[in-house]
Amino acid sequence: GSTPPPPLPTLPDILKFALPCLALWIAQPLLSLVDTAAIGLSAKAGQGATQLGALGPATTFIDGSAYLFAFLNVATTNLYANAIAVGKQNGGGKDGSSKPGEGVVRTAARISLLCGIGMMALLLKYGRALLSIYLGPTAASNPAILEPAVRYVQIRSLSLPVYLLGNVLQASLLGAQDSVTPLI
Repeated sequence: GSTPPPPLPTLPDILKFALPCLALWIAQPLLSLVDTAAIGLSAKAGQGATQLGALGPATTFIDGSAYLFAFLNVATTNLYANAIAVGKQNGGGKDGSSKPGEGVVRTAARISLLCGIGMMALLLKYGRALLSIYLGPTAASNPAILEPAVRYVQIRSLSLPVYLLGNVLQASLLGAQDSVTPLI
């Protein structure tokens, strides 16, 4: 016989999952606001506007670089949720064998680290040229804008391997219907 479908979620079930997910989605823009406040408050007298003028495009540039790998999150969530569902149907993990979906998370983690290292290396080597194209000829010709923007991109690019890894681990938790743990 076939397995009956799971019961439909109730409104409280949906809210219990969706509200923490909403917090996860607004965390990244909030961190960019923290960067903006830190730069604005720590800039040398008379250079705050220039520093913030460099931070804006650098932030969108580095965030866009990370968003190129959003497919890893989507794939991890879907593949992990599917592996868990199949594992439950087959009674997986009860006999001491590996937990269902463990291979999915391991593979996604490995791929995310490789992608993060690759993107980090690319941005460290070619970040100035890519950022110059992104800024356009007028802003790129102004060293007061380009230099701090390049430094910011270089610093943030160092975090890309761990950032992408964190995203796929978060995606696997979402695939396991756990939207609270990534907030902790």
